[in-house]
Amino acid sequence: MNEIKGVKPLNGLDKSIFWWYEWALKYIPIVIMLGHWYGVFDFHSNPRELLVCIKENESCIAYLYCMTYIFPVLMMMPASYFFQLCWIYRIPFIYAIGVNVVRAFYGSWFITNEMYDADVILIILTCMLYCYAFVVRQSWRIGEILVKYKNRRLKNENK
Repeated sequence: MNEIKGVKPLNGLDKSIFWWYEWALKYIPIVIMLGHWYGVFDFHSNPRELLVCIKENESCIAYLYCMTYIFPVLMMMPASYFFQLCWIYRIPFIYAIGVNVVRAFYGSWFITNEMYDADVILIILTCMLYCYAFVVRQSWRIGEILVKYKNRRLKNENK
């Protein structure tokens, strides 16, 4: 027997907690990313800067920034390896790291008007990763459709 002494099998509650945690690891980063996309496009639709950096609020700003852009990446990325999630579910982490790089490059906790190009390029690259993932995952279906189309065309030509 390969059983380890002292280890109990998981009951239904434990399994449901792990299921919920795995589900949250897959989809909550996507929700955060989509919320950031909305914020980027909403911010850049205004001609002026919307936020004013006040020295008294700097600790609050740093806390909110860390809780939004740094903490989720640091806490969820190792867990995504634990649950062996495929690379498609890690794309929002790449996006969050990209947001941090853009903010560090421009030296601002806030989104500014000069970040517009970098934000749009980052969003386009993220969309391209999702398109690549879709094509890779669905290539067998696309191949099936093409083979059926070719067979149908060959049948029609032989008649």
